Amino acid sequence: MDIKPLLDREIKLTMGCTDPGTVAYAAAQAASLLPGELAAIRVRLSPNLYKNALYVGIPILKQRGIEHAALLGALIKRPEKKLEVLSLIDETVLRQFALAKERLEISVDYQEFADPLYLEVECRSAGHCVKVVIQGDYDRITQIVCDQELLHTAAAAALPQDAPAGVSWGELYHSALHGGLEELKELGEYEAINRRAAFHGAAGAELCPAADRDIHAMAGVCREYVFRASRMRMSGEPFQIASVAGSGNLGIASMLSVAGLCDCLDAAPERRLRALALSVLTAIYIKSFMDRTTVMCGTAMAGAAGAGAAAAYLFGGDRSAVERAIDTALGTLTGILCDGAKESCAFKVSMAAANGVVDGYMAVRERYIRGASGMITADIDRTIRNIGRINNECMKEVNHSILKIIQNRY
Repeated sequence: MDIKPLLDREIKLTMGCTDPGTVAYAAAQAASLLPGELAAIRVRLSPNLYKNALYVGIPILKQRGIEHAALLGALIKRPEKKLEVLSLIDETVLRQFALAKERLEISVDYQEFADPLYLEVECRSAGHCVKVVIQGDYDRITQIVCDQELLHTAAAAALPQDAPAGVSWGELYHSALHGGLEELKELGEYEAINRRAAFHGAAGAELCPAADRDIHAMAGVCREYVFRASRMRMSGEPFQIASVAGSGNLGIASMLSVAGLCDCLDAAPERRLRALALSVLTAIYIKSFMDRTTVMCGTAMAGAAGAGAAAAYLFGGDRSAVERAIDTALGTLTGILCDGAKESCAFKVSMAAANGVVDGYMAVRERYIRGASGMITADIDRTIRNIGRINNECMKEVNHSILKIIQNRY
């Protein structure tokens, strides 16, 4: 199987959290087409997107606010940068921002849409309006309308259960461990990008791999790698991050858990690359059965499962051991909730990644959650589909309650 198209589609470079990034991207596109001077911005989001964009730090600005992300994108007006548009914030943009936020009318609200990932941004000037719609995936513009004239239309991204279409987890496992190395090499470059965020400002021995190779010490190293990079991203530090399946934190968790363990084990380059591919492909596969924005923390669950798969492989396990590690990670962490993107996500995803590493170690030693245990079945693909169903179909009322809680409406 040629996995390069899948990796190219699911791994994207971002600046900051993806959710305010997509707001800034849509606003940049709308403002770039708007005749006249910008006078007002209106943002409408699906509940999940609203939840994730509300409290997370914006790169360089280091403030929170969906309205701030929209205004910055509209001032930058560089839609070709897509999810990296906020990387163009500089002193000039910040001065413009300080003046414009007092002058412009900016409104933000959310409502239910058919697609859990849905965003409309309208930019208005005297007598003109441009509306941009993003739907299905964070960088997928499905509609552009200027003064009632349709300039662009495109289908929304594939439904979760359709992607990757017709592929089983076993095929991805085989591609990761037995496929050509050439198509995996770019993964090493993405890992290096995420590693820079983890190691920024770290003192010499602070992130030193565990010398004694005790499993809990090694899992602690993996957790520290993931925590540092995630905290940098969520607090608004200006670091480029390689995202996986629409999530920067999933890119961090699925890559840096493997990086930490390989550093501890002094893994050979090929083994390291294949473990990285196994983790990332497992994470992509699990997330493909979930809505792009999730009620449960899809990043924690998919990240832990990917870390567990890679750890089982690195500790000498066969395919059965790798499957057992995934089952154990999913059986342990399913139900962990997403209460919005924010700095504390670093604790959640790093805990999950470290837990996955321990699950991989235990699975090789025949300690795991067995099939026919609750949501865990004897078939890995069926188990993963079950997780997707729980998130997509069973958690809607939970999500409504979470939204009320984070808005202090209870």
